Amino acid sequence: MTSYTWSFGFVFTNGSYLLAGLLGALQLAIGALVLGGIIGLPIGLCRVSRFRVVRILTAGYVNIFRNTPAVVQLLWFYYALPILLGIQLSPFVAALIAFSLATAAYVAEIVRAGIEAIPRGQSEAATALGLNYFRRMRLVILPQALRHMIPAFTNQAIDIVKLTAISSMIAYGDLVYHAQVLATQEFRPIEAYSAVAVIYSLILIPLSHIALRIEKHYRRRRTNQG
Repeated sequence: MTSYTWSFGFVFTNGSYLLAGLLGALQLAIGALVLGGIIGLPIGLCRVSRFRVVRILTAGYVNIFRNTPAVVQLLWFYYALPILLGIQLSPFVAALIAFSLATAAYVAEIVRAGIEAIPRGQSEAATALGLNYFRRMRLVILPQALRHMIPAFTNQAIDIVKLTAISSMIAYGDLVYHAQVLATQEFRPIEAYSAVAVIYSLILIPLSHIALRIEKHYRRRRTNQG
């Protein structure tokens, strides 16, 4: 059996380079979450629309983005749009578009599920008070539905941070891409990618515990209210 001598010295020496990659990944994740939320909220509202055509169209959007691999979506936006539109997107913009649209599909389902978790009587009571659709949603339904959505939103945030790792495939300077550069320069891929795993774990494990605590909190509240 071949012995292997571990050496993480270059990881600490290039700590600022890895940090720049981490910041690039977080920048992409935050942008995708914000844009995905802005796009996904109206799509989620349309998913529970009384108009069948609207429900079908938005369901089609959700199904396409939820049932095709994220890496295929990323590569399509990066390589296909320049051919179709004559616009060369930067790696960041291509990844932001792909991840935002995919995130929007998941956010839409979170919104739909949150709204459908509210008893129908709440909407009927608001209608009896003379509130139109938009005021019912803004004043009655969405504030209550938000409690059901928060745990799922937190989990989605964790997923999108992990998703940014594939942006290295189009040479976006995220943490994985920077680790690839170091692994190639130093001929030490094991240490480079081990460092990446540790960095992601230090960020995402606490977030996972926070998401779990939030979920348990709202589960207890629903149980007590029931």
